[in-house]
Amino acid sequence: APPRPDLRGYRVIDIQLTRGAPPAGCTVADVSWPDRCRLLAVRRGAEVIDPHGDTLLRRGDHLTVMVPAGAAERVVDALLGSNHRRRGGGIHH
Repeated sequence: APPRPDLRGYRVIDIQLTRGAPPAGCTVADVSWPDRCRLLAVRRGAEVIDPHGDTLLRRGDHLTVMVPAGAAERVVDALLGSNHRRRGGGIHH
């Protein structure tokens, strides 16, 4: 069996795309993902999507992302912009 990756120091977060601005409207491949981040799933309504490079992200999507534990807020800021918290977007645990 292949060795299992060491996931200590990581956490899984949920980010909702509450605006029509990028990354909504972009494909997964076109998003500048922060270092050591991995998009695990996209939830759109009741549908769970296994994301690929050509998956189009839409407003309202919930992104399940694995991130370094100490970088969760920085990742959300990088993806949604630093003023997202005033607009109701952000991390859900």
